[in-house]
Amino acid sequence: MNKVWTPDNYPPITAIPPDQLKLNILRFSWWYGYVISPEKNLDKYVARLKTTGHCACHDDSSACPCPEAIAELERNDYCTCRLFVGAEALKTILNRVRKKVREKPDYRPDK
Repeated sequence: MNKVWTPDNYPPITAIPPDQLKLNILRFSWWYGYVISPEKNLDKYVARLKTTGHCACHDDSSACPCPEAIAELERNDYCTCRLFVGAEALKTILNRVRKKVREKPDYRPDK
C-alpha cells in the first residue's frame, strides 16, 4: 500500500483547492494515527494556509503537512503548529479544555 503523504509527492498549498487540502490533512492524520487537535478549527486553519501559502509550522515549507511533521510528531507527540497531536498530547489538551468548559460552559476551544 502506498503512503498517503510523503514530502516528494505532496503539491504546494497554493496548488490545492481548500476542500482537497482539508481532505489531504485528514488523510495524513488517519494514515499516521494522529488526530486533529480539538483546539483547532480545521476550516479556519485551511483558510489561513491558503492565505499565507505556507505551512503554519515552518514558513519555508509550501506543503501542509510539512516534511518535518512526522519527525516532530514522533519526538514530541505533536507538530510545531499543534494541528496534529498524538494520544498523550490529546489527553493534555482534553484536560485543559474540560477545565475551561467547567469555568465557562459556553467555551469553544476552536474559536
